[in-house]
Amino acid sequence: MPQLSESKKMTRLATIILMQIVLSAGFASTALSADDINKTEAFDIDERISGPRVYIGAGVDNLSERKGTDVSAYGMIEAASSVLHGPTGLRFRMGADLSEVGAWAGVGISTEYVFDEDPFYIEASFLAGAYKAFGELDLDHTIEFRSQVAVGYHFDNNYDVAIGYSHKSNASLSSNNPGAEALYIRLGRGF
Repeated sequence: MPQLSESKKMTRLATIILMQIVLSAGFASTALSADDINKTEAFDIDERISGPRVYIGAGVDNLSERKGTDVSAYGMIEAASSVLHGPTGLRFRMGADLSEVGAWAGVGISTEYVFDEDPFYIEASFLAGAYKAFGELDLDHTIEFRSQVAVGYHFDNNYDVAIGYSHKSNASLSSNNPGAEALYIRLGRGF
């Protein structure tokens, strides 16, 4: 892959950030409060799911063993806002993770699909953030984007448990884009 100039890298980064802001602003402009969501006939979500949430989890990072490095222990912490848009379960989200090979922190959006009256859900998120390598697993750029999917179960007591998979990538802001994957289990709590 040819080397990108600094101006092209910055243009690509600005475009990605602008797209994220526009999407977030569009959803936020149609935001519903938790009370409005509960009154909406087309989408009935109960209070244990609609409020802000915090998550803590652990697992393994560097599943692909990039650059000859081993799989490493992984920890993560995240916070998500109240649901901003009922039918999509859209939330603002911020998170951080730490492993033996590096640390990452970012902000973005997530969405959650709840199966009718079932306590099971599927979640997807996209966050833009910064990465700092501790050793051999250099992801070749400070700016790293994390996409994540999780499948979980909401308990009646405002807690949930999920298993998830995440991928970090510099979206080709660098000529090298090795990426890194993590697999984890996490506990969440709503407020």
